[in-house]
Amino acid sequence: DVGTRTADMLTVKLLINSVISTPGSKFMSLDISNFYLMAPMTRYEYVRMNLDDFPDEIIDEYKLKDIADKNNCVIAECRRCVYGLPQAGILANKYLEKRLNEYGYYQSNYTNGLWLHKTRKISFALAVDDFGIKYEDYNDVIHLKNALTAINPETGLP
Repeated sequence: DVGTRTADMLTVKLLINSVISTPGSKFMSLDISNFYLMAPMTRYEYVRMNLDDFPDEIIDEYKLKDIADKNNCVIAECRRCVYGLPQAGILANKYLEKRLNEYGYYQSNYTNGLWLHKTRKISFALAVDDFGIKYEDYNDVIHLKNALTAINPETGLP
């Protein structure tokens, strides 16, 4: 099974409605770019690529002709998730869950894609790498941003 527990449209609508109906609460969104590319794979995958698909500069720099097979192909080992792998979503989600748990965040047992914090008044809906966040204190957002940046410095968060 490669399915992930991400938020659906109903979850997002309920979260936004909760923001509107809760005095003092605010909403913001975050996008953690390249997150899929950081999740470690539990089992490595291998990709066969033809040298005709590479620019000459790359072939020369990495001496790819020296390691190409008789069909003019090279094989690369993928140790971290890449876009297009069926299991990338579930592996990235499990990695994110494990790491966010260390900062007090956890997924709701009842609503897919809804995350809460043990002590802070912050919740968010997660769909792939997009966060819809309900918060009251901006320091809670800073805490979440710091946690995400600690997990993956390449998130692209300001």
